[in-house]
Amino acid sequence: MQFVYPLIDHAAGWGLLLVCVLALGLRAVQARQSASTPGGVPSLLLAAAPGAAGSALLALAGLGGFALLASQVMAETTPAWLVALDGWVAGHRTAWPEFALQALVALTHLGDFNTLTGVTVLVALALAWRGRWLAMGWWLLATAGNGLLVRWCKQVFGRSRPDTPYLEVHGYSFPSGHAMSSLVVYGLLAVILWGWGRRPARTAGLDLPGSPARRLAVAIAVLAVAIGASRVWLEVHYASDVLAGWLLALGWLGALSLLVRPLRMGRDG
Repeated sequence: MQFVYPLIDHAAGWGLLLVCVLALGLRAVQARQSASTPGGVPSLLLAAAPGAAGSALLALAGLGGFALLASQVMAETTPAWLVALDGWVAGHRTAWPEFALQALVALTHLGDFNTLTGVTVLVALALAWRGRWLAMGWWLLATAGNGLLVRWCKQVFGRSRPDTPYLEVHGYSFPSGHAMSSLVVYGLLAVILWGWGRRPARTAGLDLPGSPARRLAVAIAVLAVAIGASRVWLEVHYASDVLAGWLLALGWLGALSLLVRPLRMGRDG
């Protein structure tokens, strides 16, 4: 019966992604039929989405960098540069006092599955309350797709974790799920806030001044990067695991932005 639970878990994840895609397609059709309806398109995400060239560059750089790193990890003999990268970062970790390590533990828990799920649900509810149904669909597609990518990659590469972790963790090491998921969830939230700061009245309908929104966006983006870095300092991941998680997250967000752009073009046209 041990194989039944992972099967159910994977089926549930793919089911959620399928529901998101179907809902997104339905709302896209409705948006084309009523282009003048306020809130009918994912304006919160579109406001800060990069252009087609920027999105393509982000997707290619992220996915290409991840593929290169993954090919090196899968090699029979680990390349010298990869050993040097992980060794250099490990060698520059200082002996932190216990209270500092506990602070890192608290920080890294902000990237746990339960925490990110809570953030995802809260943002989705906020978008639904605002009537931004298509934006909610894109948000759920980004976060659900991220979870499936992390799970699939870990199973494919099957890399073991470092031998002396500060925390007791389970599962494979490559890529870092905390690094990727935090950058996708918190990074996308930062993008939304940055869009609010640029065009608050038009993008969100909220009385949120530009400067505070953008300061908050920068703080959240720094938080996302710090969560990934904490995984190395707590010795539950190699530096290359975290780098791979960041690259895959950027590639996924770039690809998603390419999918979002046609809706923006359809609205503007």
